[in-house]
Formats: sequence, structure tokens, C-alpha cells
Amino acid sequence: MIIESKDDSIIDSLRLLTGRLLSVFQTGRKRSIITTNATIGIRGTACFLKALPSNLYYCNCYGKTVLHAKNMSEVFEATHHNAHQIDFSGDEVMGMSVAKVIDHDDDELRELEAYVGRVPKFDQ
Repeated sequence: MIIESKDDSIIDSLRLLTGRLLSVFQTGRKRSIITTNATIGIRGTACFLKALPSNLYYCNCYGKTVLHAKNMSEVFEATHHNAHQIDFSGDEVMGMSVAKVIDHDDDELRELEAYVGRVPKFDQ
């Protein structure tokens, strides 16, 4: 993962080339997560990604995000998990399907939010 910032105090984007990421973001400032095949615009949310060269598992755990991938753009809103599997081939999105929640849970989201003095939106 590569962390990018326009100034030293605020992170603007995360580059996840391959691997997994579970993160929570405060509302207000625009941020993005960039993978090999997609860019996710963050608008105050929690999300989980599992990025591989040919596919992306993406769960908008709560909040709003905008996913831009090759030849598509999709808005995701969730109050409690909205997961999708996206498959790629070359410059095309070959398919996107609803998926089960995998590799993360609500307790992990509670723990991450607690680190920054918040509670998840699904517990409010």
C-alpha cells in the first residue's frame, strides 16, 4: 500500500496494489482508494477491499462511495454492508455481482471507529 498526501498532515489517497484493506473515514474531506483496476471515491464511510490483479471484492460497510472502474461508474450507499465482486479483463469490467460479507466483521469496524473516538453508523 502507498499512502499519498498533498500535505504532511492529511492523507488524500491510498494505493492498494494487491491485498486487503479495512478502513473507516470521517465525513467532509474527499479521499480516494486506488487499486490496479478501480478508484473508489470516499465520502465518509467504512469499507473493505480485497484487491487482486483480475478482480476486486469491495464492501461499502456504511456510508457513500463512488466506484470508477474502467468502463463504468457506480455509486454505493449502505447502512450496513453492501458487498460486490468485480471481475476485470484487459480494459473492461467483465462482471459485477452481489457478494456475501467476507474477511471482516462489525466488531473490527467498531474497534477502528473507537480508535478515533467514533461509533459505526449502524450502532447509532
